[in-house]
Amino acid sequence: MSALINVEVAYALPDKQLIKALEVPVGTSAIDAVRLSGIDGDFDDLTLEPTLQVGIFGKAIKAD
Repeated sequence: MSALINVEVAYALPDKQLIKALEVPVGTSAIDAVRLSGIDGDFDDLTLEPTLQVGIFGKAIKAD
């Protein structure tokens, strides 16, 4: 059994913000956590493309 960690995926626009908490296996990439959260279903303009910029605590990171 793989160990799990708690993560939060957040997305914000000037008029709408959302944070989703989930458990993912240790080693899950940032982009995979975003995909698993399903947060793209809550924002019409959010698409999970390879060019999606992600960060941890405001610091840009590679999505994979």
